[in-house]
Amino acid sequence: MPCLLDVVNVVGKKWTFTLLEEINFHGNRRFNSLTKKMSISPKVLADRLKELEQLGIISKKINPLQTNYKLTKKGISLHEILHNLKIWQGAYNNLQCATTLCSECTEIKSMHNKSIDN
Repeated sequence: MPCLLDVVNVVGKKWTFTLLEEINFHGNRRFNSLTKKMSISPKVLADRLKELEQLGIISKKINPLQTNYKLTKKGISLHEILHNLKIWQGAYNNLQCATTLCSECTEIKSMHNKSIDN
């Protein structure tokens, strides 16, 4: 079983959070659609998927024509933690996001500020 530092090292790598978002929320669960949507090299994508699968965060199902990925129960739980970190970052930190989800963080921060004002 991997230690927390192993998980943090994998999740902290470039593309990993965005990959989890794509698999969980956006329905892009096939290798080719992930490559196109994320503009990620196939090698990097394959490496990230392999690491996440080895950690039990995602599972893959191989069909004759395609391979599909989905979050495991463990992955869903991890994604909830990462999503809460994104909310925290958007609400309490003025740093720019390194992902393509910056507008989402801005919206979350705006919603948070409105709830404080009320």
